[in-house]
Amino acid sequence: ITVIAGGATRNGTLENAIEYIESNCETDEDTVIVTHDAVRPFLTHRIICENVEAAKKYGACDTVIPATDTIVSSEDGKMISSIPERNKMFQGQTPQSFRYSIVRKAYDDYFALPEDKRPEMTDDCGLVLSAGVKIGMAMGDKLNMKITTMEDLLLVKSIVRAGR
Repeated sequence: ITVIAGGATRNGTLENAIEYIESNCETDEDTVIVTHDAVRPFLTHRIICENVEAAKKYGACDTVIPATDTIVSSEDGKMISSIPERNKMFQGQTPQSFRYSIVRKAYDDYFALPEDKRPEMTDDCGLVLSAGVKIGMAMGDKLNMKITTMEDLLLVKSIVRAGR
């Protein structure tokens, strides 16, 4: 295990990781990079394996769970613009996994743009998707939750105390 410095943004952090891999590891067409948020402590072996298999098959993979709530879209934050069909909606998780050559090209294209022209990407799949790459899905798990708020932390502590 090697710990490297993160970037100022999520995109910068993955760029640092890619540069480290290029400098210190051998890569080929079958090399898969798996990225994961440290704030998701309940990652399972199954999810990792399914990510790697999907990345090998499709070139890129996101971990998802089906949306259980109705999702609403709003253009102005005040009025509902649309309500997509729930059976077509998923919540993205991590890990996200990519063939090395695909994510390297997406990042090369992204960082070739002037800094003020780079769209803010909330995740690596967004960047790869914007490069025109189709992304496969691996099923996640509700317990693969992200700790973002104090309520999330309290829930995680309860899960740990319960021995799950």
